[in-house]
Order: sequence, then structure tokens, then C-alpha cells
Amino acid sequence: GAGFTFGIPNLVLVALPILAIVFVVLKWTTFGRHLYAIGGNALAAKTAGTQVRRNLIITYVICAVLASIAAYLLTARSGSGQPTFGGAFALQSITAAVIGGASLQGGRGGVGGTILGVIFIMLLGNGMNFMRLDTNMQSIALG
Repeated sequence: GAGFTFGIPNLVLVALPILAIVFVVLKWTTFGRHLYAIGGNALAAKTAGTQVRRNLIITYVICAVLASIAAYLLTARSGSGQPTFGGAFALQSITAAVIGGASLQGGRGGVGGTILGVIFIMLLGNGMNFMRLDTNMQSIALG
């Protein structure tokens, strides 16, 4: 998790292919279009012939696999495992997605905007660390 390969952090080498796959799936596949339709209006998507339940189950399984990969890398990077490790990442993830253009009501958003949101959140967090703001104040600012 904390290592480098050819001068590139291993986390980046794992994240880039995953981001590329998610981008392609959401942008250019029927499954991706169905996910946007379900997020916009599940009843309308079902009426249009989308198998809402099946697509949601597949999506939840994919999210669980990606979360387990992220947890594995976080544990490898820190060298220890704790049950409360990464608790603040939920707020940061939601904030980055919303800043990147995703709607909390569904049906909108994308990988590119979310990546820009993540970059913004990381820059904001680093800036607040340089300013020596308290962790609680940083959470309030992110919220």
C-alpha cells in the first residue's frame, strides 16, 4: 500500500485501471445507461424494460468489491487494521461526488467530475492541515 513501482505509488497503479473500467462501463455500456436511468427514476426505468432489481444487486456487489479493495489497500498502507479506520472517508466521498456534479437524488454524475471533486477535497484538506486547523473544524468545513 505504501510502496512504489517505477516511481509511481502502488495505490495509483491500482486505482487508475479501476477508474478506467468504471468510466467505460458508465459511459459506453447498456448497463451504465440503465444505472443512470434507475438513479433518475426507478419506476420509469422499470416501465421502460430495465431489470431494476437485478441491476441494483449487481451494482451493490460491485461497490462491495471495490470497498474491500480500498480497505485492503488502506490496511496495507497503514500496516494495521482497526474497526473505525476510514470512518471519515464516507463524508469525504459524498462531498467529492457532489462537488464533482453527482446528484444526491440520483441520475446525474460521472467519473471525471468525481475525480475533480476528489482532487479539490484533497487540496482543501492539505490546506487546512497546513493552517493547523483542528480535525473537527476540518470535518465541519468539508460538510
